[in-house]
Amino acid sequence: MFGQSHAIDLVAWPEESQVAVDYPTTTGMLPAHQFPGHGLPVLAMVDGVVANATDWRRDHRSRTSPLSHIYLAIEQNVRTIGGPHWIFGNHVTIRADDGTFAVVAHVRRGSLRIQVGDRVKAGDHIADCGNSGNSTEPHVHAQLMDRQSLWLAHGLPMGFQHAEFLPTDGETDLIETHTHDLPANGQLMITTDPS
Repeated sequence: MFGQSHAIDLVAWPEESQVAVDYPTTTGMLPAHQFPGHGLPVLAMVDGVVANATDWRRDHRSRTSPLSHIYLAIEQNVRTIGGPHWIFGNHVTIRADDGTFAVVAHVRRGSLRIQVGDRVKAGDHIADCGNSGNSTEPHVHAQLMDRQSLWLAHGLPMGFQHAEFLPTDGETDLIETHTHDLPANGQLMITTDPS
């Protein structure tokens, strides 16, 4: 649905100087700014031209407890009726030079640094991380698609270059990758300098 078959959600992990969010067991509806990812730069995934960009939707509170997940399920059904733009919230679509389309979603309200028609390079700061749309906490939803329309798009496989993954078997040594890999669910990924 909406070209999300190969999508990935990227959540910021607190740095040593930051405190991890203690998810409450009651409402679980914390302000977005209390999460380490809120406001971090969102970078263009590909070289290309901005085909769509929106950042007028509000950043809502988190949905991080069992009680708030019930609320999210109801909210998600309403958003689905409204269509993909309500699911993705504020988002940017870039038509890549190879004809594919890259989407980053849930960007912060009012944070766009680009506009439709702008040429961008992979790694350009295009917006900031937010919590708009169908989102439990501030994060970046990223996906590649075969066409611009979120209604009609089919998802395409993707991966990350110049990243290191923390193994999931309890080891602590990072595994560097130079191919287009994706982290496993719950696996930590650290981006590395390609130079």
